[in-house]
Amino acid sequence: MKTSEARKQSQIIELAPSRISLEIMSSGTCNMEPCILLRTLTRGYLINCPESTSRMLPYTSLRPNAINDILITSPNIRRIGGISGFMLSQEPGVAPTRIHGPKFVRAYLEFLRPFADAELGEVKYPGTVVEQPWDSGAYIDAAFTINYIPMQHFEPGADTFKPVKNLDERESIAYLIETNPCQRSIDMFKVVKHKVPKGPLIGKLKAGESIMLPDGRIVSPEDVYVDEEDPSQLKDSKVLIIDAVTMPQLNRFMTSPTMQPYFSGTSKLDYIVHLTKPEIFGTEIYQKFSAKFDATKTTQIIANGSGAPDPHLESVYRLQAGHSLIDNKFFPSLWPPFEGIINGESSKSTDEKGRIFARPLQRYVLRGPPRSWIEECQIDIRPETNVITTKVNNDNVVEKWQQICSTVPEQQEEEPFPKIIFFGTSSATPSKYRNVTSLMIQTPESFYLIDCGEGTYGQIKQMFGEKTSEVLTKLRVIFMTHTHQDHTNGLITLLQERQRAYQLAENKKELHPLVVVCNRNIQKHIHTFSKHFYDVYSMAKFVVTMLYVNRAPACIDLTKLFEENGLLYAIPDITVSACKVNHTSDAGGYIITTKDKNRKIVFSGDTTPCDLLIQSGMNADVLIHEATFDDDREIEAQKKKHSTMKQAVNVGKAMNAKHIILTHFSARYPKVPMLPKYLDENGVGIAMDNLVVSMDSLPKLSKLNEIWRIVYEEELFNIEARNYSKGIKALKDSVTNATLQDSTTSTLTEPPAKKRALGNNGSNSP
Repeated sequence: MKTSEARKQSQIIELAPSRISLEIMSSGTCNMEPCILLRTLTRGYLINCPESTSRMLPYTSLRPNAINDILITSPNIRRIGGISGFMLSQEPGVAPTRIHGPKFVRAYLEFLRPFADAELGEVKYPGTVVEQPWDSGAYIDAAFTINYIPMQHFEPGADTFKPVKNLDERESIAYLIETNPCQRSIDMFKVVKHKVPKGPLIGKLKAGESIMLPDGRIVSPEDVYVDEEDPSQLKDSKVLIIDAVTMPQLNRFMTSPTMQPYFSGTSKLDYIVHLTKPEIFGTEIYQKFSAKFDATKTTQIIANGSGAPDPHLESVYRLQAGHSLIDNKFFPSLWPPFEGIINGESSKSTDEKGRIFARPLQRYVLRGPPRSWIEECQIDIRPETNVITTKVNNDNVVEKWQQICSTVPEQQEEEPFPKIIFFGTSSATPSKYRNVTSLMIQTPESFYLIDCGEGTYGQIKQMFGEKTSEVLTKLRVIFMTHTHQDHTNGLITLLQERQRAYQLAENKKELHPLVVVCNRNIQKHIHTFSKHFYDVYSMAKFVVTMLYVNRAPACIDLTKLFEENGLLYAIPDITVSACKVNHTSDAGGYIITTKDKNRKIVFSGDTTPCDLLIQSGMNADVLIHEATFDDDREIEAQKKKHSTMKQAVNVGKAMNAKHIILTHFSARYPKVPMLPKYLDENGVGIAMDNLVVSMDSLPKLSKLNEIWRIVYEEELFNIEARNYSKGIKALKDSVTNATLQDSTTSTLTEPPAKKRALGNNGSNSP
């Protein structure tokens, strides 16, 4: 479908690349939905952008700014849930991002825009998004010709952006992607022989154009091409990406004129990537479609989540393995259990028909010499290569931890509940080691979630594995603190997954609808999404928190609201209050008390130190408080309405909280935040992703600080070094400013050396 009209639409920005690969970012078997990457030496093209894409991308050694094209197969949150987080990870000045396929995603980003955290600065989308809809004709750039195959019947230009009750009614797009012909390589010795000057004339030869030299001679590309070209560098490949959501979509695809030459065998496909969900993939019609292609000519890759589960986020599993060695009650092993290595050919797994089950970071070379042009990517979770595990073993950390634990007084009785499970402890954006905010409170019969940042469902699946559906059916309430994306971007996915677990459950009569407790803006957010995109609002009941009384911030008894709305079934074993805190105008914290043993858990949400929270949470058993900034950044914390570590600790002391856990750390502390000694003196623990804390283990949590200082000695040193450098720079800046001020106000000239020794107040600086 290479038409001259389509070529006019294209933007040729570079020569056809001589190196192209197809890579698996996610197979969909674990904590991330399927995601595929096409890459050249300089650019990347994403096929779908699910939640946690920005966390997985660093493993490909590709920077976010190198990706300017995202091809969406289906306008489902499972395919687009990570676009917002991905785009926020791009640096300023990046070229516009083209969103290919369904006419949905730009509107979705526009919809999310009001919920960006001011801490992130100016929101770079959707102003930097360009829609490339499926009915605009084939898209062509230097690397690829991308053909769109709609899998539902729409007239070109028809309005497909209409609300639907069922997301399966929305358009889905298959992609036939062809690599564009690559020019032969230039022999620079021949260029010199023909006396071609440096500059644009050589570029024209590389582009296949003949040139005229200043002396009138004509030099053609054939005059300077290398004599023997490596055939792999000129190879063309064709890749089909298919993601059929329904049987009617599959039937529509089977009748597509674009596909008929491939079905008849007159044209050849090199690769087929199956993203189609297992329920459709396993049908007779789909299997007949797959069987049309000769296995010796076409490589078929199954990336629909049906293969054996594989860990994807290597750094997360390595960290947890090391932490689990220290204390496996605080840090249980993650699902799926795995110790080994996943890489390329040695890790291939196939079905009975020879189709390959995708595994994360596998690479298929479409053009160029096999695996010689780019660093091999792999997931390595072997204990012997785990730096954290090695540190724990070499420094006798386990023995030291056992000695420390022996000094902690024994609890009079075991108290395994309530448990507090941390799924995300990073602020603003997810990172390699920490996800954004979410935590769970588990009682003997129920689960309660507080906040739901991007990737929360994947974190739950990583923690509970095959029990995830059971956990979701027992999830009674999601408490949302405020509207910022790092607290809300995973909510729609979780509503869908909870609904699916509910529908598949055998004991539906014993289950109850999910309740979402939130402010009016979040309720409006979900309602508007359902009105304009597809319905998720009906998947939950909503309790709206009004955190003002007579326009004054207040603490509200939510238990009464549950009772008034006939929802007491959702909180059978707790009572709960919501408290206005100092962040956004609608931000709140929560005070949750268990009915059996009257255990009081306070969660601050995002806030500066808040007197109302202190009063409402007085004598808490545990305060979980945000500590976004270290103590040297108090002005910045105040400006962005967050807390420093010391401020959070002082809130706990004023509240008379028995235990304090700090969370919501800035991304400038990827593995561990600063660990000042006053944390130990005040019994303050540090939250890590995938940390599980029970009431009877709380006395030990703060004792881990001593262990972290050993395990993360190098990281803590680097943090201190950065802070020291920052302090020196600030001192130099203040001295420079004082010098400039003195030089403009004083009529006397002082020696530069003396001026440099003056501080802001004119006194000698240390």
